[in-house]
Amino acid sequence: MSTTTSELGSTHLYADGTPQNLPAPIYGPNTGRDGAAARPTHAFISVEGGDIRYRLDGSDPVEPFGLLCKDGGVIDWTDPLQDYSAFISLMRVIAANGTDSALLNISWRT
Repeated sequence: MSTTTSELGSTHLYADGTPQNLPAPIYGPNTGRDGAAARPTHAFISVEGGDIRYRLDGSDPVEPFGLLCKDGGVIDWTDPLQDYSAFISLMRVIAANGTDSALLNISWRT
């Protein structure tokens, strides 16, 4: 298994009061075999403008349930020895603690 990850692309999400999945990556130059888009296995997510709650089992987060990430926090799924693709595909996110919306900046890696 590799001990590094490669940048795959990036995107962003405005979390609000409606639970959402992470959006598909906007792919950069690194693609999978035969030029097909590679599926992200790692991500680095920064949270700006408000708090969020998220769940990693496909269920909707609601106050006060779900993992809390505060404004200015990060979700770091970049350990090259792990595969975070299940978390990426099942993550549901919502703005938390009375926040109208929060911006998630997402760097996809593989």
